[in-house]
Amino acid sequence: MSLSHSLPHDHTHAAMLIYSATRFIVTHQAEHLDSEQLVKRCCAHLMATTGITETAAQHYAMHALAELQAKHVPAYFDISHSTSYVIRVVDPSTGHAYALTASDVLQIAKQQSEGDHDTLRVTQQCGRRAG
Repeated sequence: MSLSHSLPHDHTHAAMLIYSATRFIVTHQAEHLDSEQLVKRCCAHLMATTGITETAAQHYAMHALAELQAKHVPAYFDISHSTSYVIRVVDPSTGHAYALTASDVLQIAKQQSEGDHDTLRVTQQCGRRAG
């Protein structure tokens, strides 16, 4: 099933789902050791309370988590200078931009899921300074 078919097309409904996910994460974040557990519980909550698919629930839970994390680490993706295969990440505190390929991001995700949570080291291995 493609993600586009499992997400509501109504922007108001999508905003309500993001709000629900955000409230759940804020309420329960102190109960969990890591973001993965929190996202899983948030997905279960969204599926149970709204009847959306697991794929849609993961989308909204990750969206909410990213929004909350962005308040503490103001890095962002420069979409206008990114493509399907390379994402440009900007650190506004230093002004540096880094280019990560899809392969780099996949490597980071695999290492993260295998318990290697040293993302700074992984990012330094993969990231390339962007112009």
